Amino acid sequence: MGCLLPDQAFVRLRNRTYGMYLYAHEDGAAVVLKPHRACLQTVWQLHRILRADRNLNYILFRSAAYGRYLTLSRETSPIYPGHSHQVNHTFQGVYETPMQDDVLWVIACADNLHAVIFHATYRVLRSSPSNMLLFGHAFVVGDIYHPVNYGTTIHWTVEEIPVRPEPPVIHLPTDCPFVTSGYLARGIIYMRADDHGNVNPRSRGCWLFYGNCLLQLRADLAKLLKEPADCITLCVRAGSQGRLTPLVIDLPSNDSDMEIIVLTTMSPAVLALRHPDVDAW
Repeated sequence: MGCLLPDQAFVRLRNRTYGMYLYAHEDGAAVVLKPHRACLQTVWQLHRILRADRNLNYILFRSAAYGRYLTLSRETSPIYPGHSHQVNHTFQGVYETPMQDDVLWVIACADNLHAVIFHATYRVLRSSPSNMLLFGHAFVVGDIYHPVNYGTTIHWTVEEIPVRPEPPVIHLPTDCPFVTSGYLARGIIYMRADDHGNVNPRSRGCWLFYGNCLLQLRADLAKLLKEPADCITLCVRAGSQGRLTPLVIDLPSNDSDMEIIVLTTMSPAVLALRHPDVDAW
């Protein structure tokens, strides 16, 4: 069960009601439910922390696709059309400060197969019934002090994913245009790290990048750093407290700024990176 899995384990979260997986949407913001299993967007890596101010252990779920964290939004919506009861959305957010609460979760075992996932506010993560405005989304509702029978919508199967022995090969996509026209621009903040992953803040640079093609991003950064493209490995960091996530698929389809940490390919820091085997059963 997920409550027993170690730090950095890769998991999928499958909802018991629909059999669908918690999915980091390609827009880099939304969190939805989708049936796709063998894709990076359904993979989350556990990031365990101890909050000394509370003497409590929490789990953060970091997307293996885009490096952002499962986050509780302040935005609310009615649970049904015209209903007064409000629920909070979840989204892909950043982990910026050690005292940040909106990214904190706890996994509790419901039975031998299923878990219940609580937010740090003691409210529960659930899927939406098919007749709701938020169908296909995951949101946070209720609390442990006022229990409500939400049925199997709050039950999640935590599927552990093995680690690949080698990083996946980044293939040239057929639709990677290597042009700038017609694409949204995003700010790329980049920093160089040494062979052990220590980031040099003085190496900080930024520029405007068009499109979402990973290979184009790597080629542009290699040119800026005056290094061969195949000698650098790119990781994304979502917030100053976020862990590095290797980029192996194209960037999310939005115009939000991204922080990229540049590592040397085959360095100890790169060899220490973990990659999920999304095709494993």
